[in-house]
Amino acid sequence: GVSSFGVPIVGSGSDIPVTTGSYFFVSSGTGNAGNTGSTQDDPLATITQALAKCTASKGDVIVVMPGHTESIASAGGITINKIGVTIIGLGTGTLRPTLSWSATASTMLVTAANVTLKNLLFVSGIAEVVTGITVSAAGFSMIECEVLPIATNTWINFLTTTASGDYMTIAGCRFRTSAIPTGN
Repeated sequence: GVSSFGVPIVGSGSDIPVTTGSYFFVSSGTGNAGNTGSTQDDPLATITQALAKCTASKGDVIVVMPGHTESIASAGGITINKIGVTIIGLGTGTLRPTLSWSATASTMLVTAANVTLKNLLFVSGIAEVVTGITVSAAGFSMIECEVLPIATNTWINFLTTTASGDYMTIAGCRFRTSAIPTGN
């Protein structure tokens, strides 16, 4: 739980943004729903648990620890519904936090404005996920993330947006596939 000027210090570098909001930590390895999530030594187990603790429009940051894995198994399996939340993954290469879609209809929904996702791996764990992420609010950013299949599993649509999804930024991301989906 070391911090400098209120910013948590985890390893080295400046990947965790400064905010006047709160920081919440997530780790599938050591996290628990009963934890506060307020330090790296007391993490929550899922991103959804951390989102439940966030306050809209305060600039809260969810820090997802290296090696974290989380399955999105249903429509709205993760719903980001708090304005101004940043979800940032720590780690490099395969140690980056991995979100895996495990059903063709499973989705992540971004229903709040000004949400940022950074340094996360998005994996299709099943053939032909119909829509991985649906953005229905303005100001969405996806920074330095990687989208990939496992073997021949593919995405029909990785990311879709509604008319409300204005001012979207996708920067420094990698999108890879090893097969062409048979769906449309």
